[in-house]
Amino acid sequence: MGRISAIPGVTQALEPGDLLFFSGKYGGITHVAMSLGPDQYIHAGDNGVSVITVERPEDYGERFLFAKRLIR
Repeated sequence: MGRISAIPGVTQALEPGDLLFFSGKYGGITHVAMSLGPDQYIHAGDNGVSVITVERPEDYGERFLFAKRLIR
């Protein structure tokens, strides 16, 4: 549930707490992270917990599908 708050290339509306969804190598959603604002998100990966820039391709950027804001 929720509404779309960002798509690839259009992340300015991201707010802290929005959930970012990423695809796996072969499709489907395989990773979820939490927005810290329009430019960064926090996620757990192989190297522990990291703060990442949203559009950096080396850090899931090329796999970013969309973000959703939970409805209260």
